[in-house]
Amino acid sequence: MSVTYENNSVKRIRMSTRWRVITLIFVLYTINCIDRISLSLAMPGITKDFAISPEVQGIILSSFFWAYCAFQLPGGYLVDRIGAKRVLGVTSIFWGFFAAIGGLAMGGFTLILSRLGLGAFEAPFMPAANKIVAQWLPGSERSRGITLIDSGAALGSAVGAIIVSSLIVWFGSWRAAFLITGIISMVIAYLVYRRVKEHPHEHPAITEKELEFISSSSHEDTHHAGVPSNGDSIGKSNKLSILFMFLGRMGFAMVFFGLVTWGPSYLVHERGMSLQYSGLATFFIFLAGTLGEISGGIISDRFRGKATFSRTLRLLFLASGTVSLLSLLSLGHIQSSFVAVAVICIGFYFEMFGGLYWLIPGMIAPHKNIGFVGGVLNFAGQVGGATVGIVSGIIVQHYGYSTMMYYYAGCAALYLVCSQFIKLKNQ
Repeated sequence: MSVTYENNSVKRIRMSTRWRVITLIFVLYTINCIDRISLSLAMPGITKDFAISPEVQGIILSSFFWAYCAFQLPGGYLVDRIGAKRVLGVTSIFWGFFAAIGGLAMGGFTLILSRLGLGAFEAPFMPAANKIVAQWLPGSERSRGITLIDSGAALGSAVGAIIVSSLIVWFGSWRAAFLITGIISMVIAYLVYRRVKEHPHEHPAITEKELEFISSSSHEDTHHAGVPSNGDSIGKSNKLSILFMFLGRMGFAMVFFGLVTWGPSYLVHERGMSLQYSGLATFFIFLAGTLGEISGGIISDRFRGKATFSRTLRLLFLASGTVSLLSLLSLGHIQSSFVAVAVICIGFYFEMFGGLYWLIPGMIAPHKNIGFVGGVLNFAGQVGGATVGIVSGIIVQHYGYSTMMYYYAGCAALYLVCSQFIKLKNQ
């Protein structure tokens, strides 16, 4: 009995140590991602101050992704070269800096420059976070780890919707909101950098039991993960799976970033909400997405290692794409703003099961090619983010917000269909 109690105590310490590190990364990502929704909420005021058209708005909202795409490879190289912790710390501080100076913009051009800076310094975050997850968590916990961190993007948008809309109302200026949230991001980035360690053995609270558990489980996972193959190349069927993965991720990202960039404007202009009510509605939408992504990770980990794991993942993607598609299609037939927001919340909850796409590279590619396939996956998401803002602006200017939502439904359909053609293998 005492041995059991001791083992349980060790387990509690072990969990609190490695998951404390993952939680810190999640918090950092959540705080920093407030900037994603801040521009969208401030866009009505920016439009009035700078007299810009919806098409120009689309360019400004998409400019972040241009630099994000361009700095993916350099960012990944730096993670391998100087370490995930340093990259996270330095880039996150500059990330907050560029968010803050956005409040000093004197026109559309200078605002674009600040967004380019944001994109450049955010680019290495997920590669660095993935590396920390791989170094700190055993294979049986990585689904939860990576989906928890990735859900910070949705939660940051949710929290940011409340914070930024309130700051704009209180100070009567979107500039003050940018400056305050940017400074907070820099402070949090510094504090997290001080507490996070690159490797488990460097953490003062780590135990020998935990180190042994992480290293033995990680070794076993590395040995068995990936697709059984001759170890030399990606097969023809896997190349098709990579293509479907690329298109599916792009469709998913266009729905996500479409709602991030144009969702608040849709609520204000199409649904007639005030800034405060649109901020509250946006909070609930992205909170639902956060819970959805975390739920997907929990469900996935429960089936990990079982013969039905790939089938479970496919069913999760099927539910995700189907509900997301139906919710977006139904918006044009809903008159009540309250019901419309509720429907978007339900759709976005299931949509965010798509965070499990981060598991796909290890299930369709040989171990030696997982990094490359992961890069393709990340690039697909950024292509979606870079295009959806511009296309949405053109659609809004010429056809209206209702048509924009039908466009997002088409993106959800792409995500739904392509996800079912990916040939997943059990890990």
